[in-house]
Amino acid sequence: MNFLKDFKNKNIVVAGLGKSGIAAVNLLFAKGFNVSGCDINRDILNNQEVINLINKDVKIIAGEKFNEAIEKAELVILSPGIDQRDSIYKNKIITGELELAWSFVNKPVVAVTGTNGKSTVTELISEILEKSGKKVFKGGNLGTPLSEAVLNQDIYDLMVIEVSSFQLDTIINFAPDIAVLLNTTPDHLDRYEDFNDYVKSKLKIFKNQDKSQVAILNYSENHKIKSNAKPVFFNIYDEKKDSAIVEKNCLKINFKGKSFSINTNKFGLTGKHNLENLSASALAAFYAGASEKGLKKAMESFKGLPHRMEFVDKIENINFIDDSKATNPDSVYQALKGLDSNISLIMGGRDKGYDYKYLSDIVNKKVTSIVLIGEAKEKIKKEINFNGKTFFENSMEKAVERAFKNLDGKGTVILSPACSSFDMFKSYSHRGECFKNSVENLKRQ
Repeated sequence: MNFLKDFKNKNIVVAGLGKSGIAAVNLLFAKGFNVSGCDINRDILNNQEVINLINKDVKIIAGEKFNEAIEKAELVILSPGIDQRDSIYKNKIITGELELAWSFVNKPVVAVTGTNGKSTVTELISEILEKSGKKVFKGGNLGTPLSEAVLNQDIYDLMVIEVSSFQLDTIINFAPDIAVLLNTTPDHLDRYEDFNDYVKSKLKIFKNQDKSQVAILNYSENHKIKSNAKPVFFNIYDEKKDSAIVEKNCLKINFKGKSFSINTNKFGLTGKHNLENLSASALAAFYAGASEKGLKKAMESFKGLPHRMEFVDKIENINFIDDSKATNPDSVYQALKGLDSNISLIMGGRDKGYDYKYLSDIVNKKVTSIVLIGEAKEKIKKEINFNGKTFFENSMEKAVERAFKNLDGKGTVILSPACSSFDMFKSYSHRGECFKNSVENLKRQ
């Protein structure tokens, strides 16, 4: 049921005018709703997309009148970056851009969530489907908001979207045809009471599914889901059930009674976690209509994402790797696990409530030196209890220079922060670009 029918002539306010907020305003305006947008930051009025909304006579409130706009709202479309626990939203009807867009979707939807790997898997599923001849929209939490895509959805065969826990917190009827939960490790503990609360948020991706839909889960995590969807597992091979796993350089799949294997030697990504991502992606893509030929082509062509274990350059015998997208300790663990020893590790940023002791063993095993930046540097140093040398720096350029000097001409410098970027940078991608620029400047010296 489309909940919006009850709000056709009501005062709808979109709170937060980032990319998804602007897309939500545009969608509601296009559909004839009484919508306004608000943001606590007055600088948003200089954004060209916001100016375009104003020119269409959409009411935009910025700065000190933000709270007043929320108080008058009969429905709030809340941006993922805003914490709905704030007292201003008490007794308000709240949903998010994901649910809003879902109300207008008329194409099959594949939705991917998880602590780590969801962007990679969203991209990989999309590529498998495209190589199988499908016209695919990919986006959501990754790139283009779903609200933007639904205005032009007739050009697509289906939609593959990344969804975050924050987006799932505000769903009402959202029920993807294929829902994928990759993994759950502690994350965003600055927004959730504890790890269990965070997991409950992730599991919401399945809650509205019916028996015609599919829930794809990681067999090794043993989550109990409350859903009518068909449960399907990766990280296991079962001759009697649909399943997928990578073992001994071979992707083994059982799908609708047909079993086959594909050599993974030409797959462009390394590490156990990426092979798990591949098995999950293959299952989801097959349920969405992909072919075995399309899967093989995608495995050979897929190169991964920017800022996720991305090779940047080599100076002397030192490799530089941008892993800025590693915003939690488990991401860092997986990155280090896939590298040889003699590593100079750049970490730090804004803490999200993590326990960094989790990294102590692998850091002491593989890392030669740690260079720490950002607000969390003191906490990280204390909790990791590193036996080697630890350095503090106040800029990315200085951090890169220090990490390079620490290796004595051989090894790997990796930016893998385990934190969010918002203390020093605009985003994880901005942080990654600053790292790349610093490496380039170092090479010129």
